Amino acid sequence: MYGLWRSRVARLCLTAAFAGLSLVMAGWAVFAGPASARQVGTRANDSGVASSGSPPTMQRPDPGMATVLNPRRSASAFQAGVTVLAFGNDPDFAAKSRAVLDRIASLGADTVSLAFPLFQSSWTSTDVHSDTAQTPSDTMIATFVREAHRRGFTVMLRPLLDEATLQPAGKWRGTISPSDANAWFANYGAAINRYASLAQANHVEIFDIGTELVSLEGATSQWSALVGSVRGVYHGQVTYSANWSQPFVGFASALDFVGIDAFFPLDAPTDASADQLGRAWQQWLPQLDQVGRHVGKPVVVTELGTTSETASFREPWVWKHDTGLSLDAQTRYYAASCRALKSRVGGIYWWDFLLDPPTTPSTDPGFVPEGKPAELQIASCFR
Repeated sequence: MYGLWRSRVARLCLTAAFAGLSLVMAGWAVFAGPASARQVGTRANDSGVASSGSPPTMQRPDPGMATVLNPRRSASAFQAGVTVLAFGNDPDFAAKSRAVLDRIASLGADTVSLAFPLFQSSWTSTDVHSDTAQTPSDTMIATFVREAHRRGFTVMLRPLLDEATLQPAGKWRGTISPSDANAWFANYGAAINRYASLAQANHVEIFDIGTELVSLEGATSQWSALVGSVRGVYHGQVTYSANWSQPFVGFASALDFVGIDAFFPLDAPTDASADQLGRAWQQWLPQLDQVGRHVGKPVVVTELGTTSETASFREPWVWKHDTGLSLDAQTRYYAASCRALKSRVGGIYWWDFLLDPPTTPSTDPGFVPEGKPAELQIASCFR
């Protein structure tokens, strides 16, 4: 999403730990109940979902652990997903991972995407690397994956190129221009293959090789080669997340499904109802259908969301609109988007949950739906 990544970092710095798992709004509660009250899902790997390597022995869930209500039974099953964006190596990473996964399971999601940052020095540089301070360690990532699998989730691993070093020049990940494209692909490929190997070692079901790298998507041969090298070390499903504005990528045939970050602008009145927003979605649906027909592959919405601000749906990729707080606008967008998309795509991943969500959700204008009415729309969408 253009203009978003640096603000994500800033937002993470402003948020603190969210106390408790319960959410009570309008007399309705979402909570992580006892395991005895829930269907205890088997590991997704044991259910026919495409997996990477031999799954470890299934562990019994802890008392009180929320588990996925309806685990996916095949690789082609709908991906009822939520993205968790993680930065750094918090000593409480494991406990916070368990808490957010319990919360997401209680909403009816069956898939979770773990997104974490990679970096390059500038928009023209060729280096691509993790950062010991900001990128979760391999151990932290493995911990998150293990806890997700214990709850019955399908897991997507998603390295994302951070924009903090790009935005001073007015750039974002979709406009980078490496001084030596071959060198960039070599370095990017090395980083991606390292995480693909980590995904394989931890039996991750889906691996996302890149996100919204619009300016480099024309290098079809390099991307196809990267997909091939990833498949050499990783045996699960492989995808790429295209930006909504450029959803057709030349290497899509090499993927298992096409990801689209669906921040389509909705032309609707400032105080649009969910029905009006649903009608505004109609102009974009044929394009999603066309992508699927063109490549003969399923289309999955790998990012979907908007901020809690008035009319944010007009440019849902923007982090800060300064149009005033409106939890209702975000809620109506969630409701309309689910209705418009769910029957036409192979999955939806809501953007985004954090390990440290806002401490006062009712006054937070950002993307995070945790603790807001929009969170209930996720439960409604996935039920």
